[in-house]
Amino acid sequence: MAYKYETIKCEVNNKIALVTLNLPKYNILNGQMLRDIRDVMNELKQEADLRCAIFTGEGDRAFCAGADVGEFTDPTIDDLEEVDVWARGILTKLANFPIPTIAAINGYALGGGLELALACDIRVASETAKMGLVETSLGMIAGWGGSQRMVRTIGAGQAKKMMFTADKISAEKALQIGLVQEVYKAEELIDRTMEMAQKIAANSPVANRLTKQGVNCYLNQGINDGLDLERMLDRAAYESEDSKEGMKAFEEKRTPDFKNK
Repeated sequence: MAYKYETIKCEVNNKIALVTLNLPKYNILNGQMLRDIRDVMNELKQEADLRCAIFTGEGDRAFCAGADVGEFTDPTIDDLEEVDVWARGILTKLANFPIPTIAAINGYALGGGLELALACDIRVASETAKMGLVETSLGMIAGWGGSQRMVRTIGAGQAKKMMFTADKISAEKALQIGLVQEVYKAEELIDRTMEMAQKIAANSPVANRLTKQGVNCYLNQGINDGLDLERMLDRAAYESEDSKEGMKAFEEKRTPDFKNK
């Protein structure tokens, strides 16, 4: 069965869903894509015996190169906070989706794109993938759950290093620090990920669903308080002069000159 949306594609075969982000050139995470991800999750919940869902990006350039910063060129702080709360809620819904989910990272997964991957249970990557939470280079923070899920995934030291430096790390480095669980050749990424999904689907869906609930209970300890704090910190970052400079420099394609204000 195939589902049609404006910015994503979804096919369900053999109890496995393949959701493909499809917004050339870099599958940027804009408002419509977030709505489509929300809607496809609602549709997939109605599938009678769905056992695993794979999320990937169309093409070989990017899984998702980040949020569409140009979509809100000059929002008010209240507008931005409303969008961030909404986006954070959609990714939280994905993190708590009842069946196992896999992010198959092809190419770039940056900013909001990596936050989307972090909301999946398992991450695998092509050899050419690059990953990073790069928001601090724009005077912002990872405000869609990334500050909470990254530390739960790779530990505080590695998470802080990635966010403080805004580095884009290789797939091999991501494997070393536990950000991804497997690295495959680019041309084999979907086939190998599908093999993993088939192994998952062959096991008891009841047991997998309950296992996910149990593990998420551990991972989610304190996460709501953390997400609430993240929201406030995100607002504070956006109100700073550094954020305004970072966004302006991004639009002008130059290096920002941050003033610590």
